[in-house]
Amino acid sequence: MKRLLLTLTLSAFVATSCQGPKEPYNDYSRDLQDAFQAITDILVHDIFSPPVAARVYAYSGAAAYEVVAQSNADYRSLAGQFHEFPTVDP
Repeated sequence: MKRLLLTLTLSAFVATSCQGPKEPYNDYSRDLQDAFQAITDILVHDIFSPPVAARVYAYSGAAAYEVVAQSNADYRSLAGQFHEFPTVDP
C-alpha cells in the first residue's frame, strides 16, 4: 500500500512538472505609475488648473491604453469610440 501511494505521488509530481517553459510575465504597471507620477509632478510644479490637468491625465491614459491595445488582442482600440480619435498604425 505504501509503495502504491509513493508511486502515485511520484507520478503526479512528474506529470505536473513536465510542462513546457512558461512565457515570462512582463509587468509594466510600475513604468506606467512612474510616468503618471512624473506628469503629476509637472502639473503641480506648473500649477495647471484642474480642467487642464484632467485633460492631460485623460490624454495620457488614452495613449497608454492604445499602446496596450496594439499589443494585446483582448483590448479594443479606442478609435471609433471617441469623436475624432485618430487611428494608430502599429
